[in-house]
Order: sequence, then structure tokens, then C-alpha cells
Amino acid sequence: MMRLRLGVGMLLTSGGTLASTESVGLMESPPFRVSQMAVELSGAPMVTLTPHRITSVVYGNRVTNVVFDNESPVQEGTAAGIGVAFWGDPRAGSPPARPQPRYVIDRWNVEGGLPAHRILSLLQTRDGFLWMGKVRALVRFDGVRFTTFDAGNTPELRDHRSIGRCLYEDPEGRLWIGTGNGVLCRAGGQFVRFPGDMELQGEAINAIAGRAAGGFWIGADRGLGLWEGDGVQWMEIPGVSRVLSLAEAADGRVWLGTPGSVTYYDTASRQVLRAWTHSDLRTRAAPIDVLGLLLDRRQRLWIASTHGIALLNSPDASPVRLDIREVRTSIGLAEDGQGNIWATNGSDYVDHLGSLFRLVEEQGRILPVPVGPMMGIKLCIWVDRDGAVWAGGWDGLARVRALPFAVLSFDGPSTRGHFSLAEDPAGALWLGGLYFFGRWSGQELAILDTQRLFNVRTRLLQYPLVLAGSSDGTWASHSSGGLFRLPLQSPESEPGDPFPRRFQELGELRALHASRSGGLWLGTSNRLFLAADATRAVPMGDFEFPGIHAFIEDRRTNLWIGTQGGLYRLDPTGRIEGLTEPFDRGDTAVIALHATEEGELWLGTRQGLQRFAMGEFARFGPESGLPQLAIHGILEDDSGRLWMSCDAGVVRVALDELRLWLREPARQPAVAIFGTADGVATLRGRVGAQTCIKGSDGRLWFSKDGSLVVVDPSECPTAPPPQVHIESAIADGEILNLAPFHSVADRLPRPEAARGAEAAIDLRSGQGRHLEFRFTATSLHSPERVLLRYRLDGHDPDWIEAGSVRRASYANLRPGRYRFRVQARNHEGRWSEDDAVVAFRLTPFLWESRPFYLTCGLGLFGGTAAAVIWRLRRQRRRLDAERRHALETERARIARDLHDHLGSRLTAAAFTGGTGVEHHVRESLGELGDLIWAVHPEHDTLPSLAGFIIDHASRFLGAAGLTLKADIPPDLPDVPVAVHLRRDVAGMFKEALRNVVQHAHATHVSIRLRVREGLLELSIEDNGCGFDGEPGVPSSGQSFVRGRGLRNLRTRCAELGGHCEIRSRPGCGVEVRLVVPMSLPNPKAFGSR
Repeated sequence: MMRLRLGVGMLLTSGGTLASTESVGLMESPPFRVSQMAVELSGAPMVTLTPHRITSVVYGNRVTNVVFDNESPVQEGTAAGIGVAFWGDPRAGSPPARPQPRYVIDRWNVEGGLPAHRILSLLQTRDGFLWMGKVRALVRFDGVRFTTFDAGNTPELRDHRSIGRCLYEDPEGRLWIGTGNGVLCRAGGQFVRFPGDMELQGEAINAIAGRAAGGFWIGADRGLGLWEGDGVQWMEIPGVSRVLSLAEAADGRVWLGTPGSVTYYDTASRQVLRAWTHSDLRTRAAPIDVLGLLLDRRQRLWIASTHGIALLNSPDASPVRLDIREVRTSIGLAEDGQGNIWATNGSDYVDHLGSLFRLVEEQGRILPVPVGPMMGIKLCIWVDRDGAVWAGGWDGLARVRALPFAVLSFDGPSTRGHFSLAEDPAGALWLGGLYFFGRWSGQELAILDTQRLFNVRTRLLQYPLVLAGSSDGTWASHSSGGLFRLPLQSPESEPGDPFPRRFQELGELRALHASRSGGLWLGTSNRLFLAADATRAVPMGDFEFPGIHAFIEDRRTNLWIGTQGGLYRLDPTGRIEGLTEPFDRGDTAVIALHATEEGELWLGTRQGLQRFAMGEFARFGPESGLPQLAIHGILEDDSGRLWMSCDAGVVRVALDELRLWLREPARQPAVAIFGTADGVATLRGRVGAQTCIKGSDGRLWFSKDGSLVVVDPSECPTAPPPQVHIESAIADGEILNLAPFHSVADRLPRPEAARGAEAAIDLRSGQGRHLEFRFTATSLHSPERVLLRYRLDGHDPDWIEAGSVRRASYANLRPGRYRFRVQARNHEGRWSEDDAVVAFRLTPFLWESRPFYLTCGLGLFGGTAAAVIWRLRRQRRRLDAERRHALETERARIARDLHDHLGSRLTAAAFTGGTGVEHHVRESLGELGDLIWAVHPEHDTLPSLAGFIIDHASRFLGAAGLTLKADIPPDLPDVPVAVHLRRDVAGMFKEALRNVVQHAHATHVSIRLRVREGLLELSIEDNGCGFDGEPGVPSSGQSFVRGRGLRNLRTRCAELGGHCEIRSRPGCGVEVRLVVPMSLPNPKAFGSR
């Protein structure tokens, strides 16, 4: 058995003597005492004590020395961590059960970009910037860049000396700067003169403190002043002529630090309630100056002076001087989020002991824990919102940041490799390594010598597994096969064989899990067994799994098995179901499992994280922000966050954010990856081993090569999102005023344009040729891991990922309204809550302005409209002329028809006298009716034309004594017929009938009307004498031969776009067939008829 025991201020050397640890720069650092106890197979203990080497173990904030006995000598080395000693309680003799934080220190000096060495004051404003006061300048730090404000670029500073003596931010967000010549103010992104500048001119300001009732207190060489907005009121305090430091208590009374005393002053009664002078505070005969006062959350007053540090528990008590020999002078004090008090060391011992201390209260004593040796004298101190401690002094700026993870390192051959972890019912932690089994109780590490225990030549355990949760102890297995119980006490206290092995017939066990029913689930390479007791292991059927890696049992007693071939489920009835749907390609191995109370199953694979819920798998790919690496273990803390160990370190993400991302992929979860910078290196675990567990106290333990990593989730809160700021904008070489867009709502007079969220900067014409924005994000925790993106609304279709670049340029922007926005994401994947926005309007040139385009458009529209109107009027005049011409032509035709037809009839009636007058008049009336029918528009239809043909043929042929046969379809379509077509067809029909009556000598006439394919066919056939040869030149010498009747029929049909066919033989009559289209090709051609 190997033990690690605790000593105080001593370490065991190779010769067995005790030596002080001061030689390696440690003060009262309790070393671990290590001895090795081998156990023979008979169970008898065998003890050897032959130390060979010394290594270091970092546990919490302690650098402790470990002696490994009976180890082969190896190269000396120290554990990971900062090489700084931390004080402990020398009477306790053991490290705390909960490790104290470790710290990492970052430094900035002139070589690192800091404008100057000496820093007088520090303050982080609500916008996230860290301000530093220097002798001749103010410096603003965003974590990446230093911005200097001095007399060269800030005119308001030219009349001030010792510019940064003290800094204060009021509740309205205004920054007040105490100088050697008065007070300055920065509000709305600009420096402004202090309204009471004349009252403070020439006064050296040493301290500024807030006042709960409004305004602030001013500690100056003149005394104590009060600013309430309308002037400075100076307090007449007996015995106080110069105020070096001050603090306001919760009841409104003020503590004053002066040369030689601490004064408790009642502002209401204007009386000194109590004062502590040299005899109460100093530790030596030299004069004393009270340089710093701090009221902690318990309203205790901490006093930093040239005589060190003192504590005043209440106004009625006496100061308790902290007897710290090395800290002779302290200047700055600060309290962190955990209530720890930090102090600076300004003594001559700073190079040996350190310039920054954390005051620890243990068992009624206050002990200084030095942090960061060789940091130089520090004059000021500040704790930022992330909990980091900033210290400034003679040699620049330093930051002390607590690492969220504590590491317990074992630097020895027997403790190399990764561990399997488990917690027993007593709360102790069991470790199963490649070479050993060990039990860590928080005070002692007991290591089992596996070489003698299992009688093997090699000390390598290929598959060491441990398991907790059993009521009768902790169970373990190893590569030699079987299962054995690890004792709760030392093996020498147990009779007989303390490690009886069981189930050796199963061979190597790859996975173990405690069943809810009290048994043990045992997994070999491909089989599953349930051991209800220590005597028999029952196989779960003959099913062979493709390599078992992990077990988990959910609330419904389903056993989930992660294998090389995917996920399997064993339900309470004993049915085994394979679930491998999402593993259709690539590696199918499931190497880690976690079941939530909501019934979800979270899977760790070699490609990242997956979820199985409601019978469906969901994979978290690169777009989710999670690393696509092998996940070796999954834990859930009490706040509903998943902690996963992987090749990148430890990954933390909230379960609710993962679920939200599955519903809304645009809402990317905040993923925190803790790596080397956070005290966690790569956590590569062995497949099948339980390399991480959640302790009963809520802490999370992870296995690392040769060490353990532990984190308390309650002390590792989510980092606040970064704040983004647009520092400057340059338009075509001109620096723009961004004061209207400053985030601080101060009460000082501001331009009217600065009020309201819709303020915009007006840019002149041409300033859009080149536009440059410089922006930043204030995240002091890990600024190198902050990522930014920007977008110009009105120009960019989407966000532009800028990474760590903090500048954006645009060229040749079109006139219009724009909004430039910036977002940032911190190291934990959390985006800024509010965008930094600058809105501007780019004024166009005259030829680019809307009025110009409107005028041009109106002019073009007016010209076009005028041209169209002129053309329309021209067309209208032409149409009117054509209409008048057509009307005149129609009137001429009507007159000609009346003359030709009605006139001839009336003339004939006149010559005949009384005889035949009635006949001629009737014919004239018929002709007049035909003329009226031809002109009236209501007869412009095909049925009306057919009716006219039948009516006219009946009257005309009946008067001539000829019979008529009409073949006209009764269901003719009621389609319109053009007036010209109707009139000309009627005229040709009448001409054809007239020729029949006058020349054919016929007794019968047949008429046929058809409409086919858009053509009107009209046929007139008689049984007259007919003729032979060309129509119009018959041999009979009839009078009509000399007329032009038939020739006119052909001409008129051709004008209508049709044709006329005349068929005849002597003695067989004549057939005239008229074929014309229903629609006229050129109606204007018939207007002259």
C-alpha cells in the first residue's frame, strides 16, 4: 500500500532527513508524505521505506512537495501551474477538501504596448473598458489595444498635471478624473470641463468616492469636498487638513484616511465621531500615511498605509494590525466577487515575496497569500466584472486571473496515464490507472501495488475500471480478468484476502455499471452480463455486441449500451434493440452516454455530440458551434449544463440552448471550450473507461494524463457577453463625430441630434468614396478569443465575419441611408446583447439627388406625354379627315344609287303617265327599302343578310313570274357582318337576279347559302337558255352580252378578297357562285364604292 500523507513546512529528502522548503521559495507549504506498502498474495502487508526522489503536486492553489518511495529515479520535474507558494494553516496539516483557485498572470509593459510604465489608478467602466491613470495621460484598454488620451490629442487635458491620480464612475456612467490641478469629466464619449472647475483649480485631488444621496465626495490636499451638481462644498473637519483616501459607509457617514490618522465623520451633524491616530495604526516609529480605505460587504474597514494593513471590524472596535513582516507598505485594496480581499505590497521585500496578496481568513487568522513574485511595486488595484484582479504600478500592468479548474498532479511512474474514476459511499475518490488503483480521500492517497496484488510481471493494466455506487464497497476489474471489491479501509485492517476476485471466467471486462435494482452490469468485448449478487453473472441472451464501450440506465430502467457499432437498448423485458439510424456513414462508435431526467439520451461519438429523444436522433454538426471531436465523457451539473471532455479540453453548453438550437437553427448555443489557457490541457480518455464523474458535492472530476482535473460548476459562472463599441469613423479623410451614438446616458448638455435612437450623421456629397470604421469589443477575460462581425444595412446582404480584425472599409457607396452594426462573441460563444450602431445619411450630388431624378423624370414624362398627345391629335385629325371623306363618299354613293335606281324608276313613271305609274312607284319604294336596309347598322349580321336575300329574291322573282327555291340553313350563326361586305354581297346578288330576269329566259331560280371555314358562299342557278364560250361573248347576240354585268361581279368579288365562278352550257342555264371571306382584308378599299 502506498500512502500520501501531509506534513507542515517540511519535506522528506532522499536521506530520510527533514528539510525546510524555503530553499525553493515556498512558505509553510505542506508536502505530501508518500510511503509504499506492498501486499503479498497471502494478505500479509510488507512495508518498505526507501525514498528516491521528490516531485511537486499542485492541489488547488498550493504547490506541495511529494515524495515517491520505491520508484526508479526519473528526471526531475514540477507539476503544471504557476510556481508560487500559497500560505496554508500550519495547524491543519492537510489541504482543504475543496481546492483553492489557481491563478495565471499576464503582464503588460512598454515592450508589450503599454504607453508608459507608471500607473497611478485603475477603473473598469460599465462599458467594459479598463481605464488607467498616469502622470501625463489617461489610457483606455479593451483587452487588445491601448488608447492614449494626452495633451497632444485632448485639449481638455492641457491645463492639468498628474492626470490620473484617481478615477471614479458615477451611476450615470460619467467618468470623473482627479488630477493634480482639479477634476475632469468624460461623458458621451467626449472630455468636458468640470462645471466646478474654478472652485477646484489648483487643488490636488487624491480620492473621489460615490455618495449614496447623490453627487460624490472629493478628497483633496485642501480637505474633504462634496459635489452635488451646483458647486463644491468644503467641510470644516477638526484635525483634518488633507484627505488621502475615503470611503462612504452604508449609513452615509464617511471614513477619511489622512496623514497620521483614520477619521470617522458624520456628515449630517458635521462632527468627527472617532479618530484613530499614529499610536493605533503604526507598527514602527516612522510617520504613517493612510493611502487606501476599503469597506467590504460586511462593512468592515480595511486600512492600507505606509505601515502595512490593518482591519477595523466596527467603528466601536480598535484596528487589528496584520503582523506581516514583509508587507511594510500597502497602497491599494480591493474585494473580489467571493469576498476575498486583495492588497498591494509596496515594501522593499517586493522582489522576494511578491507585490500582490490575497488575504485569507482561516481559523480566526488573516494570512497573506502572495501572488506573482517579481512584479514590482504596485500602486493601485481593481477587480473587474469577470473576477480578474488588475494591478498597476512602477513596472506596468498585471492581471491575475483565477483558473476555473484545479489540477491534482501525480508526477511518478506509477501514476502515469489516464484514470478511471468513481466515488465510494464515503465520498472518497477511486482512481484506476494503467499501473495502479488508488483512493483519494482529500487528505490521503492510498495506492495499491498491482504488481504484487495480481502477481503479474508487467505493471500495465490494459483495462483498469472502477465502479462506485454499491452499498458494500467499490468494485473494480483489470486486464487479468474478473471483478474484485475495493475496501473502504486499509487492507491490513481486513482479515484474510482483502481482494477476492470473482467472475474470472468472463475474462477482461470493458465496462461496469451499477444497476438501479442493486446489481452490477458487466460488459466484455461483446457480451452483456447482470450480476445480481457476488456469486453469479447472468448473460443477457446470446446476443453479441460489436464492442461494448459504455453503459447508462435511464429512469425507466432501460439500459443503453454504447458500442463500436452504434447504440443499443435493453428494455426491462429483456428485449435488445439496435438503434443505428444516424450512423449511416463514417464511424459508428458510441463512446460516452448520459441520460437526463427529461428522458433524453446524449451520445458522445468520435464526430461530436448527438441526442436521442422521442425515437429520433439529432446530430450537432459544425453549425451548432460544438467541436467535431471525440467526446470521452458527458456530465450534467446542477444548473442543467453539459460538461464534456474531449481532445480540445472541456466543453460546456446549456441543455436548454441545445434544445432551442434544434428547434431554431439560427439561435446558436453558447459553447465554452476550456483549454490550456484555462488550466485544462487535452483530456484524451481511453474508450470504455469512466474518465469523468460528478461528485456528491456537485464538483466535476476529469481524468488527465497523470493527474486529476476538478471544477466546481457553481464557481465557474457563465461569462458576461462582450460589449461592442464603434471607436471611430472616417469618411473620405474626415473624422466623424460619434457622440450621438455613445451608449452612456449622461446628464450633461448634449446636442439635440444626440437625443433619440434615430440620430444619423449627415455626410456631404462624395464622402462615400472611402468610409472606414474602427470598432472593438471589451472582453478582458480572453480578448484574443473574441470574434467580431459587422454589417452595413443598406449595402451588405448579410453579416461579414471579421474574426479578430477590428476595422471595416467601404468604397463608392451610393447616396442613401445606412446603419453600420457590429456584434461580438466571447470565448464562451456568447454574442453581445446589443449591437453597436452608427447611422448616417450620404448626401447625393445634384445629379444623384432625388429632386434631380424627379425633375428629369417629370421632364421625360412631360416630353413623352406631349409627343404622345401630338401624335394622338394628329391621328385624330387624320381619322376625322378619313371619316369625313368616307361620309362624303357614302353620301355620294347614296345619291348615285338614288339617281341610278330610284331616279330612273321615277323618270319612267313620269314618261308613262298614268299607265304603269303604280308599278314604277312600287319598284321605287322597294329600291328605297333596300337602300335603307343597306345603310342601317342593326342589319350587320349574317341572319339579317340571309333574310334580305330571301325577301328580295321572293319579291323580285315573283314580280317577274319565276319560281324560287331557297336552300339556306335555318341555324346560321349570329355573327356580325361588316356593312361594306353586307352591302356589296347584296348588290352582287341583286345584279345576278337582274341578269337572270332580263337575259336568261328562265322559269325557275335556285338559291343556296353556306358558311364554311370563314367563307361565305352564295350560289344563284337558273334553268334558262345558258350560253357557250367566254361569258359576256355569246354567239346568240343577246343584248346583255354587250353589258358588263358578269364582269362587274368578278371585279367586285376580287375587291372583297374572294372570287366569282360562272358555269353555263347552252340550254342548261347558268350558275353564278360568289365566294367571299367573312372578314374584310382592307375595309378602307371599299369606302369609295
